[in-house]
Amino acid sequence: MANAYDFLIVGQGIAGTVLSYTLLQKGKRVLVIASPRHSAATRVAAGLFNPITGKQLKKTWLAEELFPFLQRFYPEMEKTLGMRFFYPTVIYRPYRSVQEQNDWMARSTTLETWLRTDTDDTFYRRYTPAPYGGLETLHAGYVDTNLLLDRYADYLRQREALRDEVFDYSRLEILAEGQGVRYGQYRARYLIFCEGAHGRFNPFFQKLPFNCVKGEILDIALAEPLPFIINQGVSVIPAAKEGHARVAATYQWNPLDEIPTAQAREELCQKTQNLLTVSFQITGQKAGIRPATRPRRPFVGLHPQYPALGIFNGMGSKGISLAPFFAQKFYEYIENRKPLHEEVNISKYFSKQ
Repeated sequence: MANAYDFLIVGQGIAGTVLSYTLLQKGKRVLVIASPRHSAATRVAAGLFNPITGKQLKKTWLAEELFPFLQRFYPEMEKTLGMRFFYPTVIYRPYRSVQEQNDWMARSTTLETWLRTDTDDTFYRRYTPAPYGGLETLHAGYVDTNLLLDRYADYLRQREALRDEVFDYSRLEILAEGQGVRYGQYRARYLIFCEGAHGRFNPFFQKLPFNCVKGEILDIALAEPLPFIINQGVSVIPAAKEGHARVAATYQWNPLDEIPTAQAREELCQKTQNLLTVSFQITGQKAGIRPATRPRRPFVGLHPQYPALGIFNGMGSKGISLAPFFAQKFYEYIENRKPLHEEVNISKYFSKQ
């Protein structure tokens, strides 16, 4: 049947991109349905992957599994697409005080895989004041998300695997058990929603506790190219275009819109001025809505009442690191019924009365 698929994927942000690519690599027949009108937060995101977060130097959840996986996944995807978008580098974190220097150096002894305190601070001071020195986060970096999404969309179009349209829930027909779904002229065994923040409006997954958050970023041009990421209050992340960078990010829960604000611009600009010794100019400002969740874990799984429907969402600001690993786990769950990690499995939300 010409219009029969294994999977229909709704959305082509980082979640939909990574999941559909994973399924295609497994030999599955996939059609992605995505609309530019539902702008992906991925296009506004910094594209950062960072195993150590916060002032307390906390190792991110499942770092030992997520980061080796993504460091294999993205280079393989680069080869498939024939372009570079994956940029491993260090994150330099200047100490704010002698006290912070002492605290962080003490904590770093238990995180030697992820942190380095023996840094060349003279080199880093060309770009940031760092009066007390700083430490490096290893196994970090960034993805040029806009380039990835654009090139992957082209890749799908070349294979007639992308429909540029708004998904209409009213056109979805759930067939008898084991028969999958029909959407217009298309049939599939499974339909997986990867809608980002728009997922909070999905009528089939209203029980999931989304906690979406608005974020704003600045695009800047630097007087001198930045060869690493700097983090202190904000992150300044090099862009693929030499001499440019992205400053991320703000967090705001109300209003949830995609309108850049003067307040965020001023906040990010002031923090960047404090962090950089290199002069810069603002070249752009963007706002998006992150698909964050109350438990701060992704939403992955099949609907208990309609098992042909699934969701792969809720990656928040960590989609670059979470999506590859959990796309593989979701595939193993669907095809082999290998259990999902209990912290991401959506079944618990449907068992609650």
